[in-house]
Amino acid sequence: MHVLETLIHCWTEQNVGLQPGCAKHEIEATFSQTGSKASTDVISLYSAIGGMLEMENEACWRLWSLTEIVVENSEPSPYGVQFSDHMIFSCRYRLKYETESRSSVYVDYSDPKAPPRKLFNGVEEFLTAPATEPGALLR
Repeated sequence: MHVLETLIHCWTEQNVGLQPGCAKHEIEATFSQTGSKASTDVISLYSAIGGMLEMENEACWRLWSLTEIVVENSEPSPYGVQFSDHMIFSCRYRLKYETESRSSVYVDYSDPKAPPRKLFNGVEEFLTAPATEPGALLR
């Protein structure tokens, strides 16, 4: 994903505390432990970045570490694996395995009356959206 190079540069300048990327087998094991699979786009993301310690300033978004993913996903969900949050847990994002190459991204407001809904068809679209459409992560 070309977008990752640009974002990593921005996030490094913002001092979000990028954690080192993870090995493919660790990523696959983590997603398996949560009852899901890691698609190629998810593996690309977590191979490049192992998570963030602080929120990304522009989008108020934070990518969780693999350890946080395990903690926050104690029960499988038909909407995918929680992997990040917006504005300190005002909403969470989920990765739903679709194909070997792609996982869609859902937004979850933790509202029992409104189930999580699909926002993006893949990780790259999710990462690119805030730069082209402010507020895209909250649609």
